[in-house]
Amino acid sequence: MGIPSGVSNQDITAPLPSYQESLNRSATMAIHVKLSQAFGIVVDKLYGQDSHVNAKFVRNAQKVLQSVAGVAPELTDHFPIPEEGSLNGISRDTGYMNLLYHQCIMVATRPFLVGLIIRRIQSENPEIVIPSSIRLLLQVCIDSAKKTIHILQALQRQQLLEHFLPFDLESAISAGVIMCMVAIVAPFLVESPRHYLEGVFGILAEMVEKGNLVAEAHKHKLEHLEALLSEFQTPGYARRGDIGSRSHPIPEPGEGDGNEEGLMREGEAAGLGLIGGEGLGHVEPWDLTHDITASQLMTVASTLDVNGMLDWVGFDLAMDEIPPELVPVPPTAHSPNSDLPVIAFRGALIDRTFEGAVASVYTSEWPRGGHWRISREQLAATPHYHATTHEAYTVLKGSGTYLLGKSPLDPDTDAQGNPVGAGVTHFVTDTEDDYEIIGYYLLNERNSLEEPYDMEYALDSVEETDKMREKCRQVPLPVHDPIYGKEGPLLSVWKRVG
Repeated sequence: MGIPSGVSNQDITAPLPSYQESLNRSATMAIHVKLSQAFGIVVDKLYGQDSHVNAKFVRNAQKVLQSVAGVAPELTDHFPIPEEGSLNGISRDTGYMNLLYHQCIMVATRPFLVGLIIRRIQSENPEIVIPSSIRLLLQVCIDSAKKTIHILQALQRQQLLEHFLPFDLESAISAGVIMCMVAIVAPFLVESPRHYLEGVFGILAEMVEKGNLVAEAHKHKLEHLEALLSEFQTPGYARRGDIGSRSHPIPEPGEGDGNEEGLMREGEAAGLGLIGGEGLGHVEPWDLTHDITASQLMTVASTLDVNGMLDWVGFDLAMDEIPPELVPVPPTAHSPNSDLPVIAFRGALIDRTFEGAVASVYTSEWPRGGHWRISREQLAATPHYHATTHEAYTVLKGSGTYLLGKSPLDPDTDAQGNPVGAGVTHFVTDTEDDYEIIGYYLLNERNSLEEPYDMEYALDSVEETDKMREKCRQVPLPVHDPIYGKEGPLLSVWKRVG
């Protein structure tokens, strides 16, 4: 309906132009491409239509942080930001590149801050211990929000603020949303969240004064968000309307209103209902007055792999938003099939590349057995079942009709699904040329890594099929859902009596 076709990054193979007369120009383009690719992951994988907050979401957030951490040294070399108090200004190019860098970090880490707010609101316990790994993630998010506001205010002082192009506006809104949320759940991680938020409103006010109607709408939304979250504030935080002038300068580290009554310090954090603590792998917090380095950002990215992080911030609820489809496959005369229904997960693979699919599955229990492109391989298009294992059938691309429970000797039946229980006859038909799948097979005492699956073609007599049905029933049930692990829906659905 008029929407242009998108081009994926991996489809672009042309090399970047080289400017021998200006190495800085070449470096600028390379840095911009890397940051744009990282931001593309954010848009497509973290905020896209098919994105769901689960283990793959965490891996994609990790990928963004690793990508921007890799760019940080180049960014510092070519586009350094003057230290606080320096008389040096910030060029428009330097401002734009650094704003994009921090925008990537803010939007990649913001969902975890939202999860923390949800946990804070829903919890009956007024004191929630924040694990150190979560605190580091919050600190990275806050650091980028602070840097964003500093850069925008520097550009504002130099009269270089973009009043109508969206880049400065989007960065200001992102930083403002972060500060609104941090002021509620973790103000002890930032010295004066209210003053930083005042800086954002000052930037938006200038855009509005110049006639930017979009900025005016966003400003009202940010004010509304602040008002909504104010219901969960502690007495130590003053709202914007309670502190008078909107021109408060952002304090230097160690300065500002640090001695004012009511301003929270880390040691007083228990009064907020949120306190620091260990858990999810202990990582020492950093000195909050210093910048986050590239190596520290990489450390934070690595902590996102810690088991239990999703459960801690409450993202396990997101799994239930799109419940799996259950497809019963009763036995037929020539196909054993199963009392375990086929389970279809829609949109479970965020990253549909081969590498992304492998990273999404618990391969320690569900090792990869085959990778097929149906246009070149007819194995998956032949009716068959496995008598020694269960299969997790993942579709990377293309489309086709997936037929279940049908022997060539049986009447027609069709359904779509994944995973497929032992004994369920399955095959695919009517595929497009680009149809591509990976088969994962439950590792148990009846198969091996060398031979992860067997092939039966559902051509036996009724008597032999009955024997095979009993053999298939002896295949053990998995311990892990192939996608969602020990908390996945497969474990609650696949149960046998006795």
